[in-house]
Amino acid sequence: GLIIGVIVVFVVTNAMAMAIIERTREIGTLRAMGTLPVQLTRSFALEGMVLGGAGALLGAGIALAVSIALLVFPVEMPPPPGRSNGYPLQIAIDATLYAGTLLAMVALSMLASALVARRTVAKPVVDALAHV
Repeated sequence: GLIIGVIVVFVVTNAMAMAIIERTREIGTLRAMGTLPVQLTRSFALEGMVLGGAGALLGAGIALAVSIALLVFPVEMPPPPGRSNGYPLQIAIDATLYAGTLLAMVALSMLASALVARRTVAKPVVDALAHV
């Protein structure tokens, strides 16, 4: 779980960094019009939450569909070393685990987005407006 969380943070951070860097001039314009850095950071964190939530829901849906398919069409695992008979693959669908993972992924994507946004929003307005 921890390794997946770290991977998610890096992937979301990279994706949001690219999205935010591409909008640096827009951020500068909004800052010049009086938008507070906190408001912009909150906006990007919300965007990360929506994108992370959509990805987490899609991933959970695919995982659930594959789990159900493996329950309907059982798979025989190969025998372990020293044995000649395989064993059936057993899949457990745990709603608590799905919900916890979904919430963790949404929280991690929101946190990663907020961290990237905070760094970009802290740029001076003049530098943000001159960004090409």
